[in-house]
Amino acid sequence: MRALQTLLEHRPHLIDKVMFVQIAVPSREDVEEYQQIRADIEGLVGRINGDFAEVGRPPIHYLYRSVPIEELVAYYRAADVMFVTPLRDGMNLVAKEYVATRFDSTGALILSEFAGAAEQLKQAYIVNPYDLEALARTLADAIETASVRGNKRMKALRRSVGAHDVFWWAERCLGALDL
Repeated sequence: MRALQTLLEHRPHLIDKVMFVQIAVPSREDVEEYQQIRADIEGLVGRINGDFAEVGRPPIHYLYRSVPIEELVAYYRAADVMFVTPLRDGMNLVAKEYVATRFDSTGALILSEFAGAAEQLKQAYIVNPYDLEALARTLADAIETASVRGNKRMKALRRSVGAHDVFWWAERCLGALDL
């Protein structure tokens, strides 16, 4: 969200063209640190929307709830760009799910270098999530190329996700056990 804020500060012409949807699935709500993270995120959403929203068009739509798989797939299909930027290994499946839904080879995946999936999904825009300026530039680049039909990056990502499915993973893991 801070990268989006930086992008909108540097490129105000994008304010009415960009919409960020953050789906936060409730987790460990009884843990104080998680409560603080939620409060921090909701405060940031409020500040960014307060700074950049137009009537009826906030730049960030924040959903704090689980969503059914059909709705999640609809969000993936509607998203021109998917931002998966964990600060350490994690959130691999959402990146692969997004790629799997891009059957028309449009879209762009921005992926943290710290995500385990970055090793496999090298054709994504690989970023350091701590570098907000670079994230904002990458987001701008991804926005410009995401709607191009036949996007080479997305075609390569889809080939990778298709080839490295659950059967590939199982064979690799079981093979490592040397049974």
